[in-house]
Amino acid sequence: MVDRLRDRGTADDRVFDEAHRIVRWHYEWVVVNEFLPISAGDEVVADVLNNGRRFYDPRENPAIPVEFSDAAYRFGHS
Repeated sequence: MVDRLRDRGTADDRVFDEAHRIVRWHYEWVVVNEFLPISAGDEVVADVLNNGRRFYDPRENPAIPVEFSDAAYRFGHS
């Protein structure tokens, strides 16, 4: 991505931030559109995307339980 941005003429002082933004966007897109429908189901993903989240408010204290992060890591690498 850095090479592509440089080829397109992106200024050197902006290349990393722009590459970071684009790569993150693509990763998030893959998670929402590929990974979550397979692991949580199309209906659950559609419900959250259309109606918002009901059980998590990241404005308070954004964190996840250690047990969940470990389980998610193991699930993702199985």
